[in-house]
Formats: sequence, C-alpha cells, structure tokens
Amino acid sequence: LRRFSVLSNFGCSQVRRSRSSHLHSATSRNLAQPILISDILFLLWSSSGPSLPNLHNPMSPENALEIKSTIEKHPLAELIVEIRQNGLGGSLRLSIGDKKAVIYFDEGRLIYAVSNAREHRLFSHLLKEKLIEQNELAQFPNFAKDHEFAAALKAAGRLSEEQLNEAAKAIVRQIVLDSLSWIKGDFTFTPLARVRDDLKLDVEIGDLLMNYGRCFDSGWVINR
Repeated sequence: LRRFSVLSNFGCSQVRRSRSSHLHSATSRNLAQPILISDILFLLWSSSGPSLPNLHNPMSPENALEIKSTIEKHPLAELIVEIRQNGLGGSLRLSIGDKKAVIYFDEGRLIYAVSNAREHRLFSHLLKEKLIEQNELAQFPNFAKDHEFAAALKAAGRLSEEQLNEAAKAIVRQIVLDSLSWIKGDFTFTPLARVRDDLKLDVEIGDLLMNYGRCFDSGWVINR
C-alpha cells in the first residue's frame, strides 16, 4: 500500500494490530485489483445526494435523539462520511479513557473540533510551529484559554487574523487525525448541539480520510 508523510504521526501499525483479529474471519476472494477503504471513503466523501448508501445504522435529520455507540463498531471515518452525506449538524463526542474530543458539524460540513489534549491548545501549536517564543507567554496571562489568547495576540499585533485562522484549522485537522487513530472508545452524536458562529471554520479533511483508509488492506474492507 502507498504511504504518505502524514501517516508518520497516524499510528497505522497500531490500527492494523487491533484490526488483525477481524481479518481471520474475513471472506477470502480473488480480486483483480485490491479494494481500499480509502477509495470507498473518497467516493462517498466527494459525492452528494440522497441516493448514496448509509453506513451501518443510518442517521437521519429527523432523528433528534442522541445516538450512542462504540468506535469499534462504527469507526470515526465512517461516521464523518455518513454525517456529511445526510447533511447533519451537531456534535460528535468521542472518548477513550481520559482522552476526550468533540467534533462539530453544520449541514454535514466539519466546522470545528476541540479536545482535552495539551498538544491541541493554541499556545502549544504556535510554539511548535515557531510562531511565538516560549518567553512571550508571560505577556499573556490567559494563554491557556485559546479564544482569549487569540484575541490578545491579534490586539497586540503579534499575529494576524489570517495566521490565527490557519492555526485554528491546523489544530482541528490534528484533532481529527489523532481521533481517527482511536480503535476503541465511545461516541455520542447530538444533533441539537451547536457551536458559536464566530468559531466556525472551513476545514478540509478529505485527504485525512483517504490516508486513514490506506492503513487497511482489502481483507479488512471486505469484512466490514
């Protein structure tokens, strides 16, 4: 299978090990070309319209109740694709042990995400990308609060609105990327949950889904 640089932080080996037990029960078939889940996800992600198949237990805009299940039964990538295809809005809360993440959608589009991981905080990202220096944090008492920190950086002329917007998108993508590697855990989809308008972002994650799909071989896809 092809490899991409983004997979170096993705943890494909961990995902494969956890899925390997499922491959023993997969149906054996001779295929002219291998089926990649990335190809399936790409077709679903890039298409639109009600004629597309729903994955597993279909979610519908009419269902206003919370939907709860496990990531092992319903991988995050499939949930994201189904939410997109059904044009749903709301929040997808993910948890595994002490790790928590929330991904927000609006009419099927992924618009925001947060997590409780330190590396997903704005100051951590800016330090990592060398957009600010460690000694500058002392100038901003509320640097641990992302939105207040962003406003202060902008007001001080330290970073532009465009730079802060790009940083926010990168953090959302990293949260999604890290969450895609979760092989166990629980999720709750709440269609009535909303995020503030000023927090909404236009985040492209199609490439993340395709790279995720390349972690698996045809046996696992057939078994799904």
